[in-house]
Amino acid sequence: MTGDLPRSLAEIRAMVTKAARGAGCAWGVAGDAGWAVRHLESVDLPGVTSIAALFDQDRCCACSGGGPRCGIAQMLALSDLPPDEGRDLGPVVAPLLLAAPFLTASQGLTVRWAAGSLTCGGGRASLIGQLPGVVEEASVAPASAPSEGSVPDWRGRQVPEAAWLRLEELAARTLVPESEQSRAAGAGPDS
Repeated sequence: MTGDLPRSLAEIRAMVTKAARGAGCAWGVAGDAGWAVRHLESVDLPGVTSIAALFDQDRCCACSGGGPRCGIAQMLALSDLPPDEGRDLGPVVAPLLLAAPFLTASQGLTVRWAAGSLTCGGGRASLIGQLPGVVEEASVAPASAPSEGSVPDWRGRQVPEAAWLRLEELAARTLVPESEQSRAAGAGPDS
C-alpha cells in the first residue's frame, strides 16, 4: 500500500455507497454519501480519504449531544435545512462532507474549522488555509458562491490506496456468503 489508484468518479460513488452500507448506514444515507464524495472529488477535494477516515472514528449519527457528530448525518441535515445564519456545529467527523450539497447549489455555504475554510456554491469550491482534520470543531454560514476556485472536472481521480482498500473492506460486508440456498435463489455467475 504505497501509491494511488486511478478511479472514475462513477467507481468512487459506487464504492462509497457500498462501503457506507457496509458501515451500517441506511441505503438512502449510503447513496447520499456516495453522491457527496463523488462531488467533492470532482473539485479536487479528498472526499475518499475523508470518508474512509470517518468510518474509523467513533461518531454520533443521531445525537443531540456528546461525542463528535457524523459528517454524513450533519451534511444531510444541512442539505434539508440550509442555515440562514451562522451555526456552530461543535466537533464533526469529516467536516469536509458538510460542503458537498452546496457544490451544485446556487446558494453558497462556508464551512470553517480551526486552520481554514471552504466556500462553495454555483459549481465552485474555494479552499482557504489547510484541509480539515478527521475531527474538527466546525461552523457553517451562508455565503455567496465563490467567483474563483475549483470547478468540477469529471475525469477520473487518483485515490490513496489505503483509503480505497478500507472502503473495499467495508463494502465486502454487504456480500452474502456462497451457499446452495443462495444459488437456488438465483445468485451466482449462471443467473
